[in-house]
Amino acid sequence: MSKFCLAPGKCAFDRRKQARPGKLGLVFSAAVLIGAIAGCGDTPKLPPAARPSPPTHIATTPGSKTKLNFYVALNADCSSIGDSTIRIVDPPSHGSVAVEQGTDYPEFASNNQRFECNKHEAPGTIVYYTSAPGYVGSDSVKIESISANGFSRTDTFELKIGTTAQEQGRKEEAIARTVLSGADQKLDFQYSINSDCTSLGDTKIRVLDPRSHGKVWIEAGDGYSEFPKWNSRYECNKQPIPGAIVHYQSEAGFVGQDSVRIEVVYPNQTIRKEFFGITVK
Repeated sequence: MSKFCLAPGKCAFDRRKQARPGKLGLVFSAAVLIGAIAGCGDTPKLPPAARPSPPTHIATTPGSKTKLNFYVALNADCSSIGDSTIRIVDPPSHGSVAVEQGTDYPEFASNNQRFECNKHEAPGTIVYYTSAPGYVGSDSVKIESISANGFSRTDTFELKIGTTAQEQGRKEEAIARTVLSGADQKLDFQYSINSDCTSLGDTKIRVLDPRSHGKVWIEAGDGYSEFPKWNSRYECNKQPIPGAIVHYQSEAGFVGQDSVRIEVVYPNQTIRKEFFGITVK
């Protein structure tokens, strides 16, 4: 009986009779030797470590259900690879987190082969945060996600819960508009586009304050952007692009002052408020 020891505790035995080594015995011994060598290098495969991401800052209001993130894994043809697994690493101190399956617009980088998938809603996993009713202040959530293709990452969300636009860190602009009494007037055009002028997705608009002397409605439509010259999207100003149009129409015969306040939520979840001071003639 022959004994091969490649390392302490890593030995293989050839039980063939030494008097008749023959070719078959040599082949057998070589096979055992190769198997022992392979065993020396075996190590268990570990799942990829979670990749930490920079904190994401989000502003919201007390008791509001706010989207933290949309987790999606797509093939190059934009079909879903499968659902992500979400684990709450550090839960919030002043609210709750909900994990739901739904659809939303992905945000792949322009150098990603899935960039074209950004133009359509895709199925994925959405994580929401809701603060305790009446709570005003700060909160945080840390989440670990494992995509259907095995990639893992951690995300930290820093939340600011306030009752006014200033407390929430949102920018509220004062914009003057002059309109004709009883006429349908365009107050605003909101959009979000890539540098190649294609849309990043739907821009959502919510009317916050009731109007005293007219009505406001939102519809999807085309318009013209107003990017400054230094912006990479400046050339997009020359062509119509898709977006959301805000309309205002005063009561018939009304002349005087009115106002409208709206909240705009862009596809990347950036939020801002706009205030329109309207002169009706």
